[in-house]
Amino acid sequence: MSSPGWSAVQKVHKLVHWESTDIIDSQLPTWISLKAQIREGKGALWWPYGTGGQPVSLELFNPTFLVFLTVKDNAIAYYLVGLVKLVVAGFGGYFLLRIFLRWLPSVWGGMVFMLCGFNAAWFYWDQVATAMWIPWLLGATVRYLKTENAKWLPAITLASLLLILGGFPAVAGFGFYSFGLLLLFWNIHDLYGGNWREGIKNKCNLKLFFKKTALPLLAVCIAFLMSSVTLVPFIDFMSGVNLGYRAGAGTHFSIRDLPLFFSYENPSEIERTAYVGILVIVFALVGFFSAFRTQDEKLRRFIYFNILLAAITILITFGILPHRFIRSIPIFNTNDWGRLIVVPLLGLAVLSSIGIDYCLANLPGFFGRHVKIPPSNVHGIIVLLMVLMALVQFHSQKKLFNSFNAVVPSSWFFPFTPSIKYVKGNLKPLQSVIADKSFNMSGTLGAYGIAQWYAHAFRTDKEKKILGRLVYDPFPSPTSAQIDGGNILFDSSLMDKLVIKYLLVHKDVIEEKTVLEVPAISQTPAPPLPGNSWNQHIHTSNDMRIGYIGFLFSTYPEVRSPANVRLILSRDDGGSVLAKSDLDRDEIAENKWAYFRFPQSVFIKKGDYSLALSLVDYAGPGKLTVWATKIDDTSRNHLDINGNKSDVSLKWRIVEFKERDPAMSSKRWNRIDLEPDILILENKQVTNSAYFVKDLIASNKQIDFSGLTIQQSSSDVIEIDYSGGDAGWIVLPMHLHPGWKAYLQDREIPYGAYLDILPAIPVQGASKILFRYEPASFKIGAVLSFTGIIIFSIFSILSNKNGARRKTT
Repeated sequence: MSSPGWSAVQKVHKLVHWESTDIIDSQLPTWISLKAQIREGKGALWWPYGTGGQPVSLELFNPTFLVFLTVKDNAIAYYLVGLVKLVVAGFGGYFLLRIFLRWLPSVWGGMVFMLCGFNAAWFYWDQVATAMWIPWLLGATVRYLKTENAKWLPAITLASLLLILGGFPAVAGFGFYSFGLLLLFWNIHDLYGGNWREGIKNKCNLKLFFKKTALPLLAVCIAFLMSSVTLVPFIDFMSGVNLGYRAGAGTHFSIRDLPLFFSYENPSEIERTAYVGILVIVFALVGFFSAFRTQDEKLRRFIYFNILLAAITILITFGILPHRFIRSIPIFNTNDWGRLIVVPLLGLAVLSSIGIDYCLANLPGFFGRHVKIPPSNVHGIIVLLMVLMALVQFHSQKKLFNSFNAVVPSSWFFPFTPSIKYVKGNLKPLQSVIADKSFNMSGTLGAYGIAQWYAHAFRTDKEKKILGRLVYDPFPSPTSAQIDGGNILFDSSLMDKLVIKYLLVHKDVIEEKTVLEVPAISQTPAPPLPGNSWNQHIHTSNDMRIGYIGFLFSTYPEVRSPANVRLILSRDDGGSVLAKSDLDRDEIAENKWAYFRFPQSVFIKKGDYSLALSLVDYAGPGKLTVWATKIDDTSRNHLDINGNKSDVSLKWRIVEFKERDPAMSSKRWNRIDLEPDILILENKQVTNSAYFVKDLIASNKQIDFSGLTIQQSSSDVIEIDYSGGDAGWIVLPMHLHPGWKAYLQDREIPYGAYLDILPAIPVQGASKILFRYEPASFKIGAVLSFTGIIIFSIFSILSNKNGARRKTT
């Protein structure tokens, strides 16, 4: 991502992909700050930096988060998370295919699934962290159904558990639908003995059908019980969120998009990527026809299942079935069913691997009969051809993968800018900020431990109502927020009531940019640097505050400057230097404007000034010049070349900042200017982390920050010391959640709500209150999970005993 908020430490670079990502403003801020909480022993159940705080459950046991948690450096940790996803997805495909196929086709299938369009497009999301376990679940289930050995039942449980903990419930649901179809198809085939017309002849087949269906379902149920510690708190939290907006979901695909299996759009869209490549489609067709030639009855059944799985999911994904019917299927009505595309992609990867395996088994005989090649060489040649095709396939899929994802310098991973560092160092517990879209979507600053009410999150209707009164039109989607700085209501009393201490905004919000430039009469290049000296004289007729100064450079015949360039602004009478700025050579290009930016805007009074340009650490070769324009004799804007006055002036621009919003000069806001483009506005009226009100009337603007000492030793414990003598309410600027309990002298006391969204604790005078997060849902979930672990242990012992007995007999 490239956002102005990081321009102070991060050079402008080319975006890898144009679509915004929830990872930047949602998942990674949660992961980074939650990881810090856990490693410092400061609580794990509550994340305090988004929308007034959020209960955390889905992340805590997510396998990819646990990998992230184990490595101290966040950038390296996230890189390893990516590698883990690739490895798990690739080996999952291999694990599934190796049941029936040779190693080379199995490697092919694992690779195809690992880099398929879904995994490439959604690589950073929990969609992939969940989908990567689907082949493992199917692989464990096929092994059980094929061998009827109970030792594979615990593997079904573990694969199901990992699928649930992956963090994206809808994709997990798609995986379990695939599992259910596998059970149903395989066992019905067993029930009828492959002869559908004659019906069920053997009652033993019926008993076996129920056994082979019930036991895997029991294994999955145990997995759900074991995951209760994650699911129960999540369900409890979501019960207060209105998800009506998600009803009537659809798909981004249509029947016209079927060619996307072997081609992709440019640029590719995340929701419309289904690529596996033409080779996969060709070999999948071979795999389809191999079902009629193979002598292995169980392999034939496996092929039929994958054909059925791919066909059904393609019909659903591309909206070919009636939409009303699709929406009647649980999960599909409230989730985009285009994300089901991962299942047909897995099915095509499997079928293509079967096709390759069929070719490896039959082509040597074909060539032996029709081509005069020694039999000893035929197999090697075919394997070599398959390996070459695998390399071609890998290249095509990796090309798509690289259009969405890239490895970048770790210095780009949430770098600290002067403004972020200042805010982070001065925020008190429970205080928060509003950052405009200079910092991408709201919530991104949570990665630094900076709280934002507008962070990406599920919100209650009451929270949306309040937050919509402080910033106009902040929500581009029901869960995300992007703040236009001009839409912030700077004088709203909600600034104080939500305890918003700082605003981080682009200077454009309060400063109007005006551009002064020398009139262009004709264009000629100034004598180049090095080898000459320039001193550009300028005259300003008014006082001004300069933001930056630009020049129209020429680097011909090179594409960039031979060195960095330094600008010195000084008084024209030989007085003191007013400002100095260096411009990186990479920002200077042929016939392009480039701008020197100052760490802080520079105030100058009307008068005469000089601009001196020079190359820094020039090592050659190459020259640099600036385009100049003719001036008349009366102009006070002229260029001295090698100390002599010339009849030209460099083509320059001065960008002046003028204050736009008078509210910024009011008594509420203190202006802190630390870098060129970003401005910090400090709310001088917010002096504490909580406040006192005499009543809970929302329109009351009389709030008192004095007499309160707030300490937050961990994310789930807040200590409140109130020294005032009045009766009233202590309001905490945080998300109102029933899991928080208030204690006065070790006695739990009830508390109310202020603005319908903030906890308000009653006091009768001086008091010491402990506010602690003790969610009943987590305790219930933990008990259920512990019960599930005990049941799983017994289940595993019995399954392994039964498996060993079967092996002995």
